[in-house]
Amino acid sequence: MSVAENGGIVPAHFWFEVLYNVEKFARRRSLDPGRLDDFLMSLSSLPITIDPSRSAAQMLDLRDIARSHDLNIFDAGYLELAVRERFSLITRDTRVAKAALAVGVSLFRA
Repeated sequence: MSVAENGGIVPAHFWFEVLYNVEKFARRRSLDPGRLDDFLMSLSSLPITIDPSRSAAQMLDLRDIARSHDLNIFDAGYLELAVRERFSLITRDTRVAKAALAVGVSLFRA
């Protein structure tokens, strides 16, 4: 089972995070620009669905999730989406993984 085969869903801020980090690597010249472009093209070809933007009240709920699990607001967005959609979560972050398991979200193993 893989994202390439079955698709995935991500919070609305997903592409902001991806592009922010790609540009950080580009500015540092720590990766070849061609490799970064290839990565972005590969990622954009995956069947990934962007979750619609959240209301102000729902965003405040994210703050509560972030605080209760000691997460940043971006990671809380992924956790909330996994809970709401009943999906497994893909992460390498131990804090996010611990929070996911605490709320009953399974971790996707590649």
